[in-house]
Amino acid sequence: MLRANLLNTFNSKVKEKSLLDGWFNEFGGNIFTNCYTPSPDSPRSLACIYTGLYPKNNGCCKRLHWPKFFLKSDLVTIFDLFEKKSFPMFIRVNRNEDKLGFLPSKDYQDFNLFYDLDNILNEINKSIGKSTNLFSFISLTDFHWAIDDYGNNLVGNYYGQKHLLNCFRKIFNELNPDMFDYVFIFSDHGFKLKKEIKREKKICLLNDDRSKVVLLIRKKGEKKIRKHNDLTSIMDILPTLEKIINGKSLIKCDGVSLFNQNKDRYIVIEDHSIFAPHINLIHDLWAIRTDTHFYMRDFFEELLLTVVSENEYREEKKTNNSLIEKLNFKIGKISCSYLENLKLHYILKTYKNMYVYRDQYSDGEKRKKSIRRTILSKLRGKVLKKREWGL
Repeated sequence: MLRANLLNTFNSKVKEKSLLDGWFNEFGGNIFTNCYTPSPDSPRSLACIYTGLYPKNNGCCKRLHWPKFFLKSDLVTIFDLFEKKSFPMFIRVNRNEDKLGFLPSKDYQDFNLFYDLDNILNEINKSIGKSTNLFSFISLTDFHWAIDDYGNNLVGNYYGQKHLLNCFRKIFNELNPDMFDYVFIFSDHGFKLKKEIKREKKICLLNDDRSKVVLLIRKKGEKKIRKHNDLTSIMDILPTLEKIINGKSLIKCDGVSLFNQNKDRYIVIEDHSIFAPHINLIHDLWAIRTDTHFYMRDFFEELLLTVVSENEYREEKKTNNSLIEKLNFKIGKISCSYLENLKLHYILKTYKNMYVYRDQYSDGEKRKKSIRRTILSKLRGKVLKKREWGL
């Protein structure tokens, strides 16, 4: 849940360096300042990370679609890559995350699962002496917990960074980063500050605050920070790992190797405006980020921004219909339910119009306001009045 645009390392407009900024600069590596998730929540974003695919293609389409239960079983995941090469795998997740379905349901050989951070670090240290190959995936939920404990505010952000910093120091004091060919550090989505939620339009739930993520890749021996501003995605992790392991990216996916970026890239983002987990969530927020524009919309309004710099946008006041039409077409091709939900919304609007603007009877007589509805309203008013007087 670590938010990229609140960090000076990822956003030069943030003047004051935070706790993690100093650590990132000491750690070194390649920083990707324009990296997005198509799905700003953990279940869907994890599925995108594992498969390099959009939700429509990986099966995890909604807020409750955790990979264990909804990820398509025939897809190649990050874990398949390393199993095929007979890498020992050391995975650490929180016990409750595991119950929720954090990991795919597939059984892997030489797959070592840990809930405790100290235990996995000890086992990795032992294994490094026995094998030249090793893959480790460590999940840290500490930032999210701090936001839950202190609130989605700058205090929660401070304590979240503090706990993450403690974890990073612990991990890399135990394991020298140069023991590994590559280290990837990333968040699966960001978050909104409470004050931002209050003052912004609903469609802004998909702007950089929640959809832009932290991504750092450190190659062995890299001591300095290098920044890359190309438009990238969390889906790019799988093809990048495949390129590292096999020398080429052959797995069919929506992500692109971070070593081979495409200048004409665009990322489609889809979400639910009612975010609390519940059954039958619907998508009603969509966005697309291109190299030049950031377009957001829901059923009722839209917002078109021009990209000025890596973290600066200018709102377009004049409607550019041809551009918006092209962006909507791209959203429709990639999103899970954009076209379907727009049709359903149109039908609901038509129902409403049928009630407001009543047709005539077929014999020509004008229809009146619903007598039944009027009577029921009067009866309800009488009941409420009696209750008010304690009758």
